[in-house]
Amino acid sequence: QHLSRVVIENNKNKKWFEQELKKINIKCLPSAANFSFIECDHNSKTAEKINNLLLKNGVIIRQLHSYGLPNCLRITIGTREEMKRIIEVLNKRNLIL
Repeated sequence: QHLSRVVIENNKNKKWFEQELKKINIKCLPSAANFSFIECDHNSKTAEKINNLLLKNGVIIRQLHSYGLPNCLRITIGTREEMKRIIEVLNKRNLIL
């Protein structure tokens, strides 16, 4: 039952998070995992900008250099509050993407 509740909550948070990212023009690619896969422009500057901004605000995500995808980010889905924090940071900074 616990696992089932966690999977349901994770899916809800992921759906909400990706809808919020879309509102600020951040593109997510389909994923059936417990993370959002974000694709930025073809160079890595935007991904790096997002990664550094979140890191400066206490949020650790993963830029996918090691997979040969420096323009992509992986953001693990957490609680609704954690995901809201990411959106708040991105919204406050008015990133030009």
